[in-house]
Amino acid sequence: MGSGTLERKAALSAHQGRLHRPAQTQAQRRAQLSGVLPVNEEITTLITILNHQAQVRARLGALARELEKRADLHDLSKFKADEFQGFVEINQIARKYPFGSPEYKASILGNNTVALHFSRNRHHPEYHANGISDMNFIDFVEMTVDWLGATATYGTGTFEDALKKQIERFDLQPDELKLIRLIARWFGE
Repeated sequence: MGSGTLERKAALSAHQGRLHRPAQTQAQRRAQLSGVLPVNEEITTLITILNHQAQVRARLGALARELEKRADLHDLSKFKADEFQGFVEINQIARKYPFGSPEYKASILGNNTVALHFSRNRHHPEYHANGISDMNFIDFVEMTVDWLGATATYGTGTFEDALKKQIERFDLQPDELKLIRLIARWFGE
């Protein structure tokens, strides 16, 4: 075997070692830097701050990507043939009668579209076995934004009017209600 082959194998082995090396602790990074830079409190603090920023950036980025995904996919199931026709009927009803009114409820009686839609979309409490208590934070945000959007779309009163119906419908607890109102307030409600 030529010396070039040995060098490539050694380089490949070193490269693979870097790829599979476990994450370094802060103390290990400090020890590694001590041979390159004089380690003092300013450098240690700088490294700590930059590490913290990277941690926060990664987590907020993941949150932003998930929210963007939810925005892109929101209610796409309504375009499926088995939901669309039912929503044509419901849309007419929603423009005629306020959401949750006795007339609204009577008009959609027997229409299974809503139950089908709920079963496909996790931002609806009905999707979950234990309702709102099984929802994660992103589900909760999307649910609140959905309610804000429905209020704006159908124009049947204020968000607080709609929220009163949801409080009764889902037996919303004070902490859940507080979070919903905080999210709504962020959007200017």
